[in-house]
Amino acid sequence: MISRKQYDMGLEVEKEHEETYKWLSNYVKKNKGKLPESYEFYLHIAHDHLKENEKYYDVLKKANL
Repeated sequence: MISRKQYDMGLEVEKEHEETYKWLSNYVKKNKGKLPESYEFYLHIAHDHLKENEKYYDVLKKANL
């Protein structure tokens, strides 16, 4: 079972996606409930991580994640 502590820690860390959430919310409102293409959404998530660390994906690869 996953502990509450892990969820609490994850919620704090994942707040880095707040701007992407706002972008998505505005996109859906402007486009009458339509979601963006998955590519565009994933690009925003990748950007969030790269703002955090320009080598984010190199770090994941090195850690085998």
